[in-house]
Amino acid sequence: MYSKEHGTVSERALEAVLKIVRKFPTVPKSWYLHKWQAPIMALTRPAIWGQTLRGLRTNWSSATWNIKDPKGPVDVDKIIKRLKKVDQITEQVSEQEQKEIKNADFHWRFESKSGNVTNVQIYFFTTRKQWLDVVEMRITPETNGTAHAMVTSFSSGFIPAATPLAPLFNILFFWFNFQDWGQNRNHIKTIKKWLEDDELSIEEDNVLLTVTYRKSKKEKKKD
Repeated sequence: MYSKEHGTVSERALEAVLKIVRKFPTVPKSWYLHKWQAPIMALTRPAIWGQTLRGLRTNWSSATWNIKDPKGPVDVDKIIKRLKKVDQITEQVSEQEQKEIKNADFHWRFESKSGNVTNVQIYFFTTRKQWLDVVEMRITPETNGTAHAMVTSFSSGFIPAATPLAPLFNILFFWFNFQDWGQNRNHIKTIKKWLEDDELSIEEDNVLLTVTYRKSKKEKKKD
């Protein structure tokens, strides 16, 4: 498997950022503001503008998958059916132990087809402030009975989706560079495991990472 990372993040740095994150002004989750604003943020995706202009990769991750079904040819409809249940995932695949990182809140968005290619979009909201990350997949069946998938996960903006006028503020702050602390890579790993738990086999390649997690001495002692 080929992989390329952009840097490392320590437990101390992560904890410091989480303290700041917890103070961001947002409305209660029960108001569903994050769900109303999410489609605009996913469409405009201003966080990627700055990344593209500056040649950075600190808040998105990607990979390619070769999907196999031990029982026979891969059924793309079976993959889609499984992906539509991502809201049942309660915990992310992650080396970090902070609950803000481990907790999962995936939401199926849509699928669209162009020829034999199926495009999928899934939302991920952080549990406290409802920051929006977007997972997109492009799935193509192969003649040998497997399926090829291009998977990308990215942060939509610096401002949480539960903040009033977040789409506007994210556009205004598109130039501000920020770290996803490995979250987008975690989303891809989590969805990969979700499909593998449904008896699919996935070979992963061309992995592009934002950051990798560096355990503290305290965590290493626990191991």
